[in-house]
Amino acid sequence: MIKIESITVKEVRGVRDLLLSPDQHSFVITGPNGSGKSAVVDAIDFCLSGEIARLKGEGTANVSTKQHGPHVDHRDDPGAAEVQMRVRLTELNVSVDIQRNMKKPNDLKASPDTAEIRDVLAEVSSHPELVLSRREITSYVLATSNDLATRVQELLRLDRVNVIRSGLTTARNRLATLADTGRSSIETACGSIRTLLETDDHASPDLMSGLVTAANERRLLLGFAVLSAIDEKTKLDEGASASGQNIGFHKQSALADIDKLRSAIEGVSGQCVEERARMLVDIEAVERDATIRDLLQQGSLVADGLKLLKSASCPLCDKQWPDIESLRAHLAQKLATSKEATKLQARLLADARVVASACRSLAGLTKPVVATAKAESASAIAVAAEQWAQSLEEFASSISD
Repeated sequence: MIKIESITVKEVRGVRDLLLSPDQHSFVITGPNGSGKSAVVDAIDFCLSGEIARLKGEGTANVSTKQHGPHVDHRDDPGAAEVQMRVRLTELNVSVDIQRNMKKPNDLKASPDTAEIRDVLAEVSSHPELVLSRREITSYVLATSNDLATRVQELLRLDRVNVIRSGLTTARNRLATLADTGRSSIETACGSIRTLLETDDHASPDLMSGLVTAANERRLLLGFAVLSAIDEKTKLDEGASASGQNIGFHKQSALADIDKLRSAIEGVSGQCVEERARMLVDIEAVERDATIRDLLQQGSLVADGLKLLKSASCPLCDKQWPDIESLRAHLAQKLATSKEATKLQARLLADARVVASACRSLAGLTKPVVATAKAESASAIAVAAEQWAQSLEEFASSISD
């Protein structure tokens, strides 16, 4: 919080030269129209933020503070318009002299000038609700209940919180999907290696040496030179073109791939049973009660509303309640319902990731079978398997959103 000890205004709006010394107390300025009352508010606004809110927004065409902030006699000389304030930063328990000139409105001078003081002043300047013009106050008074809630959100910049939250949620879901896809790809690759090595132990430290041995056994059968090691750049079919032989595929490996896919298909009804059951229940709940989606968006707003309670008047819609306890109980109930909706969303997405991972794993098992079908010119089987794998991938993507 800040408290004004004194303010000196020179050539700002309708004020030529003015010194006020509130000495940290509340004060009221009175006078006839055109006497400069609003100019004092503008001067405080300018000194704190470097802008004048009254010159911005709807109906102002965003006129320039530098051009229209100075007194009319100094419109071409913005350097003559200046505001100095001595303020008490209660959080730091220190008094600070701050100064802005309209020639360089973004240049704030402070004395003393420390990083802590700059942080507090920057926080103050980011809160437009600290200085409201007569036009802004009138717009809040005349606003309907629905519009008022929106205007309060905009004033407190809660709309930015919702945008940021939405972006983070989207990023989290996409990263979770990518992680599931990665795990599925790793499992598919490990499955292929286990099939090649004819072993179920894919975590063995001798995996790579076993892979080298298995590869060399097959390369020797084809008359190729043995490999001393295998890494991500190794071509297992190196030498095939030079020999002029048709490698084809390893029959036992192909049969193992087919058996693995067949077993997976036969056991699919037993996969993710609990997750699928919960998903169906949760989806039905959302379809049955459309307000759940609204509650997911309103949760943060209701929580902020509870913090802002000062009277029996709702800070979100301005509705008058019998007493503050009734209003607090209403908002608390709405917040509790919102939290339940958030839990439902989290549960639904978590279950969806498990089901999607199973779908992608099944789709991955079709790839070696498709390769075998193409090698054997069984185009109908290859096309059907590819289409099925694609539908599984698309389904996995859709339920992960």
